[in-house]
Amino acid sequence: MSDARVQRLIDWVAARQGEGGVAEIDADTDLLASGAVDSLGLVSLFFLVETMRGEPVDMAQATAAEAAPLTPARIVARWL
Repeated sequence: MSDARVQRLIDWVAARQGEGGVAEIDADTDLLASGAVDSLGLVSLFFLVETMRGEPVDMAQATAAEAAPLTPARIVARWL
């Protein structure tokens, strides 16, 4: 996917992985199921999303079962 917003999310997650993180993160990686983002990381990730969109994201909506899987591409499609 060539969307710069998706790539920004991928880069953000990858930068916070450190050693032993998910081998590769792409637009369709389920960030929670893969372990790329934990619950604290999810809050930080959505802070970035809020910054990118210029308005708050309802975290209850973002973490609801119907929001899964949380992939960079789905986050962009739904909230950006």
